[in-house]
Amino acid sequence: MAKIPTKFLNFLLRKQSHTKKTNVLAFNFNGHIVEFGLKEFCFVTGLKCRKFPELNLGERKENGLKNVLFHHDDFITRRDIERTFKALRNKKDSLKQKLVNLYILESVFDSKQQHNHINLQHLDILDHEETFKDYPWGRLSYIITYQFLKKASYSDKNVVDLQGFPLALVYWAFETIPRLSNLDVGFGRKLEIEGLAIVI
Repeated sequence: MAKIPTKFLNFLLRKQSHTKKTNVLAFNFNGHIVEFGLKEFCFVTGLKCRKFPELNLGERKENGLKNVLFHHDDFITRRDIERTFKALRNKKDSLKQKLVNLYILESVFDSKQQHNHINLQHLDILDHEETFKDYPWGRLSYIITYQFLKKASYSDKNVVDLQGFPLALVYWAFETIPRLSNLDVGFGRKLEIEGLAIVI
């Protein structure tokens, strides 16, 4: 998993500018305003970002992820997911794959501190393969990321407790604002290899 460059993220937060647009982040670089919204987030991540569907998951499955691996525990953290995965022995591969998907979801796209509780509905969605594949995780991730970044922008402290997927903003900014490549912002530099931009 890529490490979030918090120094660069704090640099971007200090550049935030006011915008009347809803759920859009604006940044001011020497008088030049650039905007980052759902469209840009989904372009960078490649995640599905359409409107949330009406879910009809029915009753929780007896052989589903929640009942088999977490039993009656209604307060599950990312640390619990890690411990459960390490303890897996003679479990079906399908359950292991669901647990891996859950960990990626809660660690990358809906990231939070290890002690924070996850959304139990995510486990129910994982038990319905087609629903899980088609669910607009990108929209969910952007909403969480946007709320986190707006809250962080009003704080006088440096960002520490990351939420959502702020790495998408970092990559977008590095690609959108070329002059950042020449600044000491604690992130890296961009290489062009046969037309492919790579940040290292």
